[in-house]
Amino acid sequence: MRHRPVKDGKVAAAEAFIEIVIDRFSSSVIIVDGGPMTHTNLNDLQHGDRLELHDLTLHVLPAGARFDLKKQRPIVDRRKRRQAA
Repeated sequence: MRHRPVKDGKVAAAEAFIEIVIDRFSSSVIIVDGGPMTHTNLNDLQHGDRLELHDLTLHVLPAGARFDLKKQRPIVDRRKRRQAA
């Protein structure tokens, strides 16, 4: 997992932080976006310490869904949205 530099518990905003997990059993993709993260203790963790992360964004996408990595947003198919309404 990649992490961003932290100073005094605040996450540096300059670097992108996205973790992508593929669930082979459900054919879905889980995207953890740390872009809006406001606090972490990653740089201070010792063996046995508990991880602390604040204000992450979680996206769960089914098979066939798309995600724009540059914009860090899911791409919504407007036709499917209208059918669901």
